[in-house]
Amino acid sequence: MLSWIAWLGCAPKTSPLPTLAEACHAEQGHPADVAWVIAPVGQPPCLAEPAVEISDRLEMRLDPPDLVMRPNEVGHVDLVVHNASDRQVGAKVARCTMRYVSVSVRDQAGTRVDLVERCGYGSGCGGPDQWVQLGPKAEMRLRLEVAAQVREQDDQCETGPPRPMMPGSYRVEVVVPRGPTLTAPLVVR
Repeated sequence: MLSWIAWLGCAPKTSPLPTLAEACHAEQGHPADVAWVIAPVGQPPCLAEPAVEISDRLEMRLDPPDLVMRPNEVGHVDLVVHNASDRQVGAKVARCTMRYVSVSVRDQAGTRVDLVERCGYGSGCGGPDQWVQLGPKAEMRLRLEVAAQVREQDDQCETGPPRPMMPGSYRVEVVVPRGPTLTAPLVVR
């Protein structure tokens, strides 16, 4: 009986991520959805001047700051861009930069474990930058998928079906091109 209660106490607990607004303006408690802002078509561009580069006066972090998942579980982490100031800031959102944010899961040695790649890739991106008005203490978020899975490419560069990641301690790494690399602990149990 005691082991069953102990097991229940170890069940993963996650706080729900906030609902994201499809808007070019964010207020405290109502974050803007970066994926919507950088969408290629179907909406008017978010334009506002003057704007600052995201890396200049805005803070970046991951939410939740640490993750607990079961093997083969798929979840999310938000890349949060936060205006910590007491005034409104126009934030420049480089469409290509945000489209190429990468997420990986790494072991304690820093080796990528969620994808075994055998092939290299190239990419290109075009389109104008966008701007989001961030009110005081407001934020915008880019929701990113994290999976406690391992995928492997074969010699023909085809990615096979996912396998469950082994239980253990890992690190989620989010790389923003021309920006920071953010990390969060991940426990798979």
